[in-house]
Amino acid sequence: MYNKGQHALVFKNCFSTKNIPPTPTNDCPPDTILWRTPASSLLAAISITGHKVASYEGEMSGRLAHMVMPAKNSEASQLRSTKQLSPHTEVVNGQWAEMLPQNIGNNLISPEIFGLCCLRNPNGAGTTIWYLSDILDHLPYSIIQQLCKPEYSAKSQSSFDYNFDLENISVISEINSKLCMRYSSSKLVGLTDRASNALSELEKHLNNPKFTDKVVLEPGDIFIVNNRITLHGRESLTHEAKYDGTDRWLLRMYGFSQDAWRKLNRNPQMGHVAIV
Repeated sequence: MYNKGQHALVFKNCFSTKNIPPTPTNDCPPDTILWRTPASSLLAAISITGHKVASYEGEMSGRLAHMVMPAKNSEASQLRSTKQLSPHTEVVNGQWAEMLPQNIGNNLISPEIFGLCCLRNPNGAGTTIWYLSDILDHLPYSIIQQLCKPEYSAKSQSSFDYNFDLENISVISEINSKLCMRYSSSKLVGLTDRASNALSELEKHLNNPKFTDKVVLEPGDIFIVNNRITLHGRESLTHEAKYDGTDRWLLRMYGFSQDAWRKLNRNPQMGHVAIV
């Protein structure tokens, strides 16, 4: 087991990969049910951490388990699924549950954690990670102060079918006496010159290789990431994608605290799907 403090965990050999079906070539699950065993293992691992799994109606058709692999069903999906992913948190335009009342209205809630399970990774492509603790230790205090001000806005990540803007938010916030962070180089913008400058300084830090960690997931591995204090990305798959059933294939699920789960505006027929 790989353990980086409270940031991330990797559990090894969590499920058998003997009967893994071919990697799908679009965003939809394959017809065979054999992929559901790894998905069940991922669901169980997230549950063990004390979180409940939910999805979003406007992302991947509300499916609980997202297919993460090179997809060629459209030009946009092909680019999104193979390009190098820069550091980001999931659902950057979502609110943190503790900052919302019981009735959240039309607000999104960001997951506290997310999980990946690896079904196939033939070329050893790495999942890159960055830590809030490094950011706090190495950025000037004045920059951190600016990142704590509500002078930013965020848009939906590209996997969503719609855009939902979140205005006047901070990059770093204190919740229950702990600092947490949201970030995306493409979806988060500063609303003032000072805010934009702080984002530029943060990006310089994130581009420094010495602050980048990498985890290479192997088939059977499950990776649990704290979405509040860890940024993640991916090495490029552009020159590796073959679309022949042998490509890298992960499953992804979002985990929510009990408080966040209660506050999610969920579909009455499908209780695991959050709607806006």
